[in-house]
Amino acid sequence: MPAQLANRLATVDQLGGGRLSVIGLSVGWSEEEHRAVGVDPKTLGKRMDDFVPALRACWGDDPVEYHGPVFDIAPAIMRPKPVTAPKLMSGMYSKPGLARTARDFDFWNPGSMPIADVVPALEQMNSQREAGKPDLGAIYRLAQQSTSGKRLTTDEMTTRVRECVAAARRGHRRDELLFRDHVLRSVAEDPRRSETARRGREVTPSLFHEGSI
Repeated sequence: MPAQLANRLATVDQLGGGRLSVIGLSVGWSEEEHRAVGVDPKTLGKRMDDFVPALRACWGDDPVEYHGPVFDIAPAIMRPKPVTAPKLMSGMYSKPGLARTARDFDFWNPGSMPIADVVPALEQMNSQREAGKPDLGAIYRLAQQSTSGKRLTTDEMTTRVRECVAAARRGHRRDELLFRDHVLRSVAEDPRRSETARRGREVTPSLFHEGSI
């Protein structure tokens, strides 16, 4: 429920001194998990369409009130509030999901798809943004093995990093195409993956800072 999540996230942000800067949301994929909590998987898109505005409403001025097609929040005092409302990152990839991302989110997580696919998708979503709304950014995450089990070779990972850096040089801001250096940190700790870490340093030294890897 959006009210409960808003409260938990605001609590974490307060405990962390305002350091909760981005949170990730998506519609989920497991039908069994959704049915176990009484949610019809066929309604996931509809629920997400209403979830985001309800969540943001909970971080607004008190008394909070929201009435949507799925979620209904009666006038209430909702505390704590986050120090600064976290930005929202979408993990959706379907056509409706991308439209939802363009409309409601601040960042997009394209997974480890090739940058050649990420850049035009990002540009397309930004063309759909409401006038005056800041551009949608992408937080690019690169992992040697995805949650679906697909593994990237060292050469494939090196290529993805080169593509990311090249996109930044073509005018896509680094804060829109963030390469997650913590992935390379974890790689560096595994001697079997040291080649990947070495190549990461060579390809994009400006993204590394002292002590990060």
